[in-house]
Amino acid sequence: MSTEVEITPNDFFSGPDAVEKFEALKTRMIQKSAVVDELAKRGEIVFEKKAGAKLAGEAARQEMLVKAGVTADVIKEWSTTAPIASTAIAQAALTPYDYEAEVLWLVPNDTPIRNSVAREKGVGEGTEYRRLTGISNSRTAGAANVSPYFVSEGTANVTNGVNLNRANIMAEVGDKTWTQYVETGLQSQVSMKYQFAAQGYADIRALSHLALLRSDWFAEENTLLNSTATATSIAGLSATAAASGTGTGLPATTAGAVTVTLSSAWGESQGFSAGTVTVTAGQGIALTFTGTIPAGVVAVNTYFTAAGPVYYKGTTVLTNGTTPTTFSIVSALPSTSADNGSYPNYTFGGTLISNAVAGSVVGYNGMIANFTGANAGYTNVLNAALSTTSPFSELETAFQTLAQTNAARPDTIYTTYSIRGAFWDLLKSGNSGATNFRANFQLGQDGTIAGGAVASVVNQATGDVINVVGHRFAQAGTIVVHSTKVPWADSNVSATIKVKSVVDDMVLDFPQMGMSYDAQTYGYGTALFQAPVLSGCLINVLN
Repeated sequence: MSTEVEITPNDFFSGPDAVEKFEALKTRMIQKSAVVDELAKRGEIVFEKKAGAKLAGEAARQEMLVKAGVTADVIKEWSTTAPIASTAIAQAALTPYDYEAEVLWLVPNDTPIRNSVAREKGVGEGTEYRRLTGISNSRTAGAANVSPYFVSEGTANVTNGVNLNRANIMAEVGDKTWTQYVETGLQSQVSMKYQFAAQGYADIRALSHLALLRSDWFAEENTLLNSTATATSIAGLSATAAASGTGTGLPATTAGAVTVTLSSAWGESQGFSAGTVTVTAGQGIALTFTGTIPAGVVAVNTYFTAAGPVYYKGTTVLTNGTTPTTFSIVSALPSTSADNGSYPNYTFGGTLISNAVAGSVVGYNGMIANFTGANAGYTNVLNAALSTTSPFSELETAFQTLAQTNAARPDTIYTTYSIRGAFWDLLKSGNSGATNFRANFQLGQDGTIAGGAVASVVNQATGDVINVVGHRFAQAGTIVVHSTKVPWADSNVSATIKVKSVVDDMVLDFPQMGMSYDAQTYGYGTALFQAPVLSGCLINVLN
């Protein structure tokens, strides 16, 4: 039985334990020599002039990982415990075991927005485009109307500082936009054990690659619709809470603290206090806002602290202070000192990107942010349910405004399944007179097929038919009215939305380390919304 003895250069051969120390040193030197010999056989140790012996190849990478604090017990995403855990199976009888030979893939692959946008090659660190948005008499972009009438023999107009008998001078309006490219990507890890253990049934690395690609596509679908490039500001905004109306979930509490956040299409803003409120069981919490709710806010979140403390959260798509109808227990209150994920300085779901450079651009604006922003063609903060007395009037107003102000002819509506269902309810519940609708049911061989859905809506302003698409990623209470193209020739706009990338969706397979096979998608580009004036958005729709 050997014992480890501490050795220092001064006592290799002195003291009462000199023999033991010498033998320990000799053993370690033999072990080290064997390791060096093995590295030399694999070509992982080299000799350089002046530098001497240096590690190379895999040995150098392992040394780098050790210095970085990375160990072999790094958690693997794909392992024998996840996404499906290994379970011991015992069959008492001498019978065969029957199982399906293929992994059943029940993850959808619906990415209609990503599938429809144009994609172009980019260069550099960003892209710039320049637009002529208005000229005199176009009635767009605020360009002044100028009379075409003049008298060539009358009083002279001033042209370039000279009195000349010429017509009035027209005006032009334009702008230029620089958009920085951003990096995107997701990573997948497969444990080496799992890859080999699954041989004969599935190629786990192949499954991981397929899942990685589809996850990346879903992520882009979400960013194209919901991403925001900047934090939702609460500057100049305050709120006062009061017990009001009815709500489900809140207990009777005296002087419970209320915290409020605003939701962009991406996540929640920094929290701010709305004071305290006393509620009885079954009551809700109404808010009175002072200041202006920022553009693009799709919901208001009310947090309530009851005795314990126990935290409750209620969310409503209305931004007029109306109480949420339901409150549920949550584990913690939002931060009141930092943003809670309203823009992609956080990953979707609220986890901080710890390696983001301060002030760097890490995301772009998607449809909702662009179509509720300053350059949108139409925005309506409805703060109500769709009208039942004048069905589809909200959409008709949007279509008419877009046509009148920018000659827009939208062709697609993206909304929630709940709102799309409400469109059909509007047809069923139409009142008497001019707003009455009739549903005809076809009697088939096996009985009547009842039900229906609104697949498209007629644009009364232009006569076009606009497709209605329910989208799983659409934020509650939102209706996106989108023009996929510019409806006139010679615009030089091939598509109103396009993804421009230096690198578009490549997959990187990293060297094996930590006993895992790691892969990552990588993209470097941005989404360009070059004609937001042709699209619009209705938000805070209570359906």
